[in-house]
Amino acid sequence: MIDELANGVHQYMGICKLPQGDDKEEKSARRIDIKLFPTDGYYPALLHFTGSGEHNRQMSCIAINKGFKLGEYSLCPMGVTGMPGEPINLTSEKEIFEMLGVPYRTPEQRSL
Repeated sequence: MIDELANGVHQYMGICKLPQGDDKEEKSARRIDIKLFPTDGYYPALLHFTGSGEHNRQMSCIAINKGFKLGEYSLCPMGVTGMPGEPINLTSEKEIFEMLGVPYRTPEQRSL
């Protein structure tokens, strides 16, 4: 490890470098990000990390217009007070698209 950028309960970010081997070739430093998600947040996280930033922004805007809040951890209905309600128990990524009235896009189609 070269440097630690963040080390929390649910996230680690650091910069690491493999030790030099017998070939004495200089190894490149690599950034490592590790995030832990609760099981019930699997599908929103999967959607978030298989889409481009633009795709995620579009999905979030659609969610807001449909009365939801979509983030990397959950899809929640928005209450009349403007606060998100309890996260919806999701069974697939496709269910998120269906709830938002958006045709399903495979991960390969999410690079906008």
